[in-house]
Amino acid sequence: MTHLTDEQISELLDGFCVLNQKQQEHLQHCPECKKKLEEWQSISICVQNLPVQSVPDELTSRINYKINSIQKDFRRSYFPSIQWNYKFLASSIAVILLIIFGITVIYNNYDSEKTLDKGNSQPVSDIGPIASNNNGTVDNPSITEQISMEDNILNSISEQYINLEPFEEELHDITISELLLSLAEETEEYNISDVSL
Repeated sequence: MTHLTDEQISELLDGFCVLNQKQQEHLQHCPECKKKLEEWQSISICVQNLPVQSVPDELTSRINYKINSIQKDFRRSYFPSIQWNYKFLASSIAVILLIIFGITVIYNNYDSEKTLDKGNSQPVSDIGPIASNNNGTVDNPSITEQISMEDNILNSISEQYINLEPFEEELHDITISELLLSLAEETEEYNISDVSL
């Protein structure tokens, strides 16, 4: 069997280690391991009998000063991070408010443009008398284009299907849907119930 190491003997004397049955038998029969054990026991007894040395006051104050300075450095390093967190929090809130404000402005502009687009796309028949001024003439160029386009449609329909000269005066009083309905009745190509007024 192998000899006990110095660490095992030291731990055995300090009470940190318990030898198993084989190690105890070896220790009892091996003169070399017995000698090591006796040396370690004498060293332990000598160390225990040494007088207690008092520490000089100067050393104690230096150690306390170092400990306190380390704690102050820790506090200094900890508190700037808290201040930085407040700055970060304030700037984050400001950015979020700017984003919300920007989205609101963009949405309102988009909504107002959408409303204006809806206003420009109304048919002439929905606008009615508002499209003309007091003289009966139309001031809005887009409405004028729509009216002239409506006149062209009425003229072409009257020429193609009725085979008569366009009745300018009478056709202006008839809406396109009424004209199409009357044409459908004459030609009987369409079911009259499919046409809505």
